[in-house]
Amino acid sequence: MYPNHTEAMSLLRTHLERVEPLTKILHIPALTAIFQTAVSKPADIDGKAESCVFFAVCHFAAYALTELECTQIFGPTLDRAAVMQKYHFASWQSLVNVKFLKTTEFMVLQALVLLLVPLGNVYDPQTYWILTGVAARISTRLGLHRDGEKQGLPPFDVQMRRRLAFQIIPLDGKASHHAGVGMGLPPNFDTQSPINTNDAQLWPGMSKPPEEQKGATEMIYCRARSHIGRFFAKQGKLMMDGDATETPNIEEFDRSIDVVESEVEETYLRYCDVVEPLHFLTICSARSAIAAMRLRIRLAQDRANALPETERKRAWELALKIMDTDAAASSNTSLRRFAWHMRSFFVWGSWDSLIFLLASLRKNNGTLSPGDVNAAWTRIEATYTHHTELVEQDRALPEAVGRVTLKAFEA
Repeated sequence: MYPNHTEAMSLLRTHLERVEPLTKILHIPALTAIFQTAVSKPADIDGKAESCVFFAVCHFAAYALTELECTQIFGPTLDRAAVMQKYHFASWQSLVNVKFLKTTEFMVLQALVLLLVPLGNVYDPQTYWILTGVAARISTRLGLHRDGEKQGLPPFDVQMRRRLAFQIIPLDGKASHHAGVGMGLPPNFDTQSPINTNDAQLWPGMSKPPEEQKGATEMIYCRARSHIGRFFAKQGKLMMDGDATETPNIEEFDRSIDVVESEVEETYLRYCDVVEPLHFLTICSARSAIAAMRLRIRLAQDRANALPETERKRAWELALKIMDTDAAASSNTSLRRFAWHMRSFFVWGSWDSLIFLLASLRKNNGTLSPGDVNAAWTRIEATYTHHTELVEQDRALPEAVGRVTLKAFEA
């Protein structure tokens, strides 16, 4: 199961360039040492937590490769699907070997999370939700819901625990939303967001906490997402389900979103350089997430038949804005290294926006002008162009959306 040296180094390089900037949960010097051992003395890590991390990284890297790149690395006899299947099996087997369901090892949880992130488009929503729930429960067992600094843990451990905790929250939140169930933060959750600093300021054995840096760092994407994600999670069923029984006044809710939006703009986005791919991706993700929160509160009232016409128009505008953001990111050539992340709907609110536009087109009672209709179909066409998985994947949600698309077109 272990790759040769050339293959392993190619997978490691892929992970560092394409996956690591968006996850930030591994210590790179330690990961590099694991890979060096795996290709020289695999028996030294076999059956240990290190093997779980190794194969999870290999699987994730294979997921981030294109078909052509896989052929260049592994030869013509192994296509991308075969490589992914190989490391998918090896990842789960290594987790089983260390009895991951009973684990108290931080590294095992890191491996489980890295394995689950790219599987959201592979497993059905209910299965995926169960598996992300396992990761969330293990994190609670390890105490990641309580801030390590308050527990007197070493500074390096504090930051790595925070990073992993704030990777699990959106992972489980997205799975919960797709499975149609609610999600909130664990009881007594007081873990702080990871500090805004570059990896060079973190190392095992450090005696003092790293200094918070002002401006853009390697953590900018993860920091912005954790800032917004914490607000998402605190809203509980409203943000995850759109439960109309808990819907507050729209104006009141918009004011609370205004506060979060201002914080994100001032703390992160003002320092972003749109020429830098990671920064551009951060801008797209953050601003679409803000729009998605405003949209979801309106959709909750719409399902309860309590949405005023002025707010319905606002919801329409928000949906178009979110779809434009998705299209802008998907068509940006500088973001090709993160294509794995954009292969599915990567911006918060994309599914909500697409379904809302289609439903509105289908039951159009004259409130939509010809310009509105054309604007919506332009976005829908762009969505199907950029996200071929909508017609390629044999899954319930894309199939359901496809049927609604046909009915809206025929309306």
